[in-house]
Parts: sequence; C-alpha cells; structure tokens
Amino acid sequence: MLKTKIIYFFIVIGTLLFTILYSDYFPLAIFITVLLLPIVLNIIIRIIKKNINLNIESSDVLESKDEEISVKIVIKNNSIFPVLNGELKLSCYNKFSNNKEIEYINFPINSKEEESITFKIKSKYCGKLIIQAESLKIYDYLTISSVKKKLNKSKEIIILPNIYNLSLFNKILDVNSLDGENFSKDKSGDDPSEVFNIREYVEGDKIQRIHWKLSSKVNNIMIKEYSQPISNSSIIIVEFCEDKNNINIIQGIVETAISLSYMLLSYNYIHYICWYDKGKDYFNKVIISSKEDILKVACKLLLLTTYEENFLALKHYDIESNGEKFLKKFYVTSNIPKKDISYLEENENMDILYLKDKSEVNLSNLKVIDANNLKESLENLVMWGE
Repeated sequence: MLKTKIIYFFIVIGTLLFTILYSDYFPLAIFITVLLLPIVLNIIIRIIKKNINLNIESSDVLESKDEEISVKIVIKNNSIFPVLNGELKLSCYNKFSNNKEIEYINFPINSKEEESITFKIKSKYCGKLIIQAESLKIYDYLTISSVKKKLNKSKEIIILPNIYNLSLFNKILDVNSLDGENFSKDKSGDDPSEVFNIREYVEGDKIQRIHWKLSSKVNNIMIKEYSQPISNSSIIIVEFCEDKNNINIIQGIVETAISLSYMLLSYNYIHYICWYDKGKDYFNKVIISSKEDILKVACKLLLLTTYEENFLALKHYDIESNGEKFLKKFYVTSNIPKKDISYLEENENMDILYLKDKSEVNLSNLKVIDANNLKESLENLVMWGE
C-alpha cells in the first residue's frame, strides 16, 4: 500500500508538470482525473462497506481436543461493485487456557455474490473456543486507501476434554439399594413411592400394580412400573487448588475426573461429582447417571477458576455432606501440602488421584498421575474397589 502511494505521488507530480508545460485542456483533464480518482475509489469502497455482510458457520458445536474443526466464513457483497482485495481479521480465543491467536485472510468477491472461505483449526487445550470475526478491511482498486468495518460475529465451540480408559480391578459396591433417595432414569424397581413408567398389561403382571383410574379412562388395563432407588455409592471430589498458569495440570484435573466418571458409569455405577466454584462461591454436587450428565459436568468444570486455599472443595464437601455416607470417595487434586497431610488421613475410604510427576507425600491410598504424560499414566492406572 505504501509502494502504491509513492507511485501515485509521482504520477500526480508528472501530470502536474505535463499540465504546466502544455497549456491545453487535455493535460489539465488528465491532472484533474488523477486528483479525483482516489476520492472516487474511496467513495466506492465506502458503498461496499455498507453493503457487505459476514457470517460464521460451523456444524461442530462440540469437538475433541487436537481434532481438526471445520469453520466456514460466508461473505456476501450486496453492492454493485466487486471487491478485488479484502482482508478479514479473525481471532481464536480459548477461554480455558486464555490463549488467543490472530489470523488474517485475504479474499476477492464479485458484486452481488457470496464467497465462502473454509478453513481448519485445532486447539491444544480443551475449553470454550470463541472464533470471532473482528473486522473487515476493504482496499480500493489501486490499493491507495482502505476502509475498515468492525464486526461482531462469533461462534463458540466447546472443546471437550479427552476421556482415557481406566481399569477397575474389582467391584466397588452394589449400587442398587432400597435406601437411596434418588431413582434410576432407565431401570424399573420395586419402590412404590415413585412411579417409573405406565404401560399396558401383560400376562404375569401383579394385580396390585394396576392403575385403575387410567385403565377406566382408556378402556384398557394399564400397569404401574415402580422406580429403582439408587444408593449413595461413590463420589468424585474435584479440587482446583492450582496456579492458573499451569494449564496442563488444570486440564489434567478435568480429564482425570471425567475419565474416572466415565469408568464408573461403564460399570453401571451411578455416582456424584462435586466441586467448589470460587467465582460463584458455591459448592456443586451433581448426580451422574448418563453420558449426557458427564458432558454437562465437563462443560461446567471447564469454566471454573482456580484458587489458592488448600482442600477448599474437600472441606466444603465435609461441611455440606451433613453426615451423608458414601461407600467410596475419589479425590482429584494437584496440591497436597505436607503440613496438612493429616487432614487427608482422616478421610476414610478415599482414593487420592494426585496429578504430579512424583509424590512428596506418603499415603497408602495415593495414586500419582503424571500430568505431562496423562494418557499413559491413566491407562496404566488400576482403580481398586473395596
């Protein structure tokens, strides 16, 4: 652009000298044309600016880390003038890692036409990825001047944490018990306090389960299926006491917790995940009975901020559990101060998943996980039941 301006400057000087040397209308007309040309071109690109639109399209709302994500930018030029040289400023911001990358894409587009630009991106870290079209710059046909149009178009893509295979050596517990306060979403049982489903009568059904009111309405015998209560089997406590700059460790905490939850669910163990949300000053406890539940929790964990207080999630669990007993507890953390080790020893029946390359503490229920080699470390880990 600077080069073009320099050339244009010399053209103006040349036409001016030509006009002075030859006192005629033709040199004067050329000089005036050369002077007015940038103004006319600038008016054209301003008209284009008002009549150009952009959208970001992506079918990938949920993706996995390190996989390519296809993103399509659709630019529509509604003006009668073509764009020979346009520049799009695009940013990719990962809210979890706080990492931002800027990319510039050059494009031409004809008048009254639509141009699609498809490109692939990858994210090293999980979390919410925000793809934003920040601005469009349109150059005139001689690239002497340009106009910029600010945009407010963005697309959010959730980059899910990786789920690694963990092995369970033996059964933790029998998750189905009549003492539970929650009920299975996909399995019927014998608890008459909660109705699981209503269906038509089949041979062998008990008369006591006939829904008389509904049967009289539909003129068919309908049977009530009762719910299966779920016992308080196990819980995963996720601790976010870590330096906010240690992205690998923080990501490892999320992936370890989610992998552990997935492993429990694969054995049909309905369980809980809990954590402390420092930003909202709130202790969360969520029951996990399906893969959809794991997905929802993963999205919530990726939005958490870290804190400096030791055992904050564990202490809130102890305070708010109100004496609630779990047959198995899993504690996912990257911070175990030696001076406070006795606090962990007081928590019985708890496996500690410690995300460090080596352990500086000695606990019988401690399982050290190398955060720099998470996949191999987790897949070689065998979770022992009780």
